[in-house]
Amino acid sequence: YSRELVNRYYERHGQYHPITLDAQLNLGSVMVNVDKLKQGTELLDKTFDAIANNGAKDLYYGRLNMVATTFEASQQFDLSTRYYLRLIKDLEAEPISRTLGISYFNLAVMKKSERKLDEALLWHEKALEVLTKTAGPDDIDTIAAVSGLGNTYTVLGRPATGVQFLEQGYTRA
Repeated sequence: YSRELVNRYYERHGQYHPITLDAQLNLGSVMVNVDKLKQGTELLDKTFDAIANNGAKDLYYGRLNMVATTFEASQQFDLSTRYYLRLIKDLEAEPISRTLGISYFNLAVMKKSERKLDEALLWHEKALEVLTKTAGPDDIDTIAAVSGLGNTYTVLGRPATGVQFLEQGYTRA
């Protein structure tokens, strides 16, 4: 059914219309989830390339984040990491932005869920640095990054350091 829907959108709207591209992303995600990993990831990558090459950066960044988050929610951490890292790589090529900081934060949270705590700590630190620069120290996203860093230190068995960050987050909120 999904293939048929993609074909209809393609015929009706054209290859690069957002609705066609969204349908292709959905089909790629479905294929991955029905054990067609290679075909699904190839379709996802091809579709992301098409979006990126057509200059629709906001659509591109939003959909990359959506796909990474979807795979994270279904605990497909390798795929989630793949798409978060693609997003981050492309965002790092742009001027520093809040979106980059939020992407670092999202990857940190996923790595923590995956129990890769040293990696989570690294991404939390990057998120805090970027969000402080782009959004300011008292912004809600920066405060979330401070608290996330504190929580990760605590889980890592370094509660004294963790509490310092958690208190910072609390007093800024």
